[in-house]
Formats: sequence, C-alpha cells, structure tokens
Amino acid sequence: ENMHTWYTATWIDPLTGEKFQSGLGRRLDAERIERMKSASLKIPLYEADVRVRDGRVYYYDERLAKNAAAARAIDCYMFREEQQGEHEQERIQLCYENPYNTASERDAMQIDYNSLLDQRRGGHENSS
Repeated sequence: ENMHTWYTATWIDPLTGEKFQSGLGRRLDAERIERMKSASLKIPLYEADVRVRDGRVYYYDERLAKNAAAARAIDCYMFREEQQGEHEQERIQLCYENPYNTASERDAMQIDYNSLLDQRRGGHENSS
C-alpha cells in the first residue's frame, strides 16, 4: 500500500486564475443526486480512499482527485452566488470543507481534517 502513488489536484479557473485544491468528498442523499442528474463515477468521492498530508487531500485515483478539485470549486462558486442572492435553490455542498469567497479567506482557513475525516467515516457508516 505504501508503494502506491496518491494523487491530489488543483483546478484553475481559466478566467481568474484562482486555484482550487482537491476537497474531501461528501455523501449526497439520493433525492439530491436524482435532482442533479450528473455524471456518476465508478467510486463516488465520499467512498474513495483518501489520505490527508500537509493540509491537502490525496485520492487513490487521479481522476477522483481531479473531480474533487472541481467539486471544491463548484462549492465555492455556488456559495458566492448565494451570497449575492443569485442562487434560489438550496445549496448542495459536495465537499466537507467550508466554501469561501476569496483566496485570502481560503488562505486564512484552518481546516481540521481529523474532525472532517471522522464526520466522513460516521456519515459513510450511517448510510448503509
């Protein structure tokens, strides 16, 4: 297992250059997933094997790491739209990390990944 390569990713907004790191995938309930009708992954982000090192989330699979970075970006964009009153629907959060408005806000965040990993494990066990 230690010989396996773990992957993290960064999604860069092509318009602003803002960078989003791989987030820790959250389980979405079936009703929300049905409403989203999005492409599905073989392994959902919330079930994927992850490691956290130096404040970054690593996935066992490169594609999952890339999807997790995009999910983090989506969370932040939806949060920003909601702040501006542009988002009517209930916001669906794809990752456990709190969304943010600006890069400086992101850099100031102290993310307790041990607590988030505990929540993720608990949510996963309760869902089966």
